[in-house]
Amino acid sequence: MYRLKFDTTSYIANIDFVGMQREDQLQKLIVENKQFDENYLKNLKEISQNIKEFTKSENIVQSDKVVYQNSDGI
Repeated sequence: MYRLKFDTTSYIANIDFVGMQREDQLQKLIVENKQFDENYLKNLKEISQNIKEFTKSENIVQSDKVVYQNSDGI
């Protein structure tokens, strides 16, 4: 009986409740992805700040490539 009332009311009011739920889920995913992207960029920025360029030494073969080292020595 409840389902019949719900379907009738939805039909009369022409409201798409499933579409509304999907829209809410989509908005949540957008927010989660934005937070993930912000965290990723923050971590990338922190890592890039810890990288310093190697100075050329006798142990490094001379080439056009540049070698980098982070604060951990990697």
